[in-house]
Amino acid sequence: MQGFDNPHFRSRILSMNKPLLYSVSHYAEDKPVIIFVPSRKLTRTLARDLITHSYVDENPKRYLHCSSQDLEKILVHVDSRALRESLNLGVGFFHEALTGKEQEVVRTLFEMGRSKFWWRRKVCVGKCIFRPTSLL
Repeated sequence: MQGFDNPHFRSRILSMNKPLLYSVSHYAEDKPVIIFVPSRKLTRTLARDLITHSYVDENPKRYLHCSSQDLEKILVHVDSRALRESLNLGVGFFHEALTGKEQEVVRTLFEMGRSKFWWRRKVCVGKCIFRPTSLL
């Protein structure tokens, strides 16, 4: 457990980013992970940061645990361009603005162990029906 003393919200979130990326990439490489974040905007930002981090390591699909052909069959139901791009690399995010079908796709991929997962705390009530291996 690590504390962050910065009183300014945006600065505190930025200071948490590097330790979070390190934890996900080193301790939970082969396990699904749920990360609770305070806002919908932050779900996309963290997904983008994790994807950028995987490109730096020259392995952009390191979090994808299925073939691209299998994934394409599932991604037909995803309308959001940002979600489709992140799921193609094994990183999913979940918030209340996603359509019901998109939420189902993200939840299914996570339950099958095919993707990492970002989840907004407000949506978790009543929708968290599985047990993750790691919580960050």
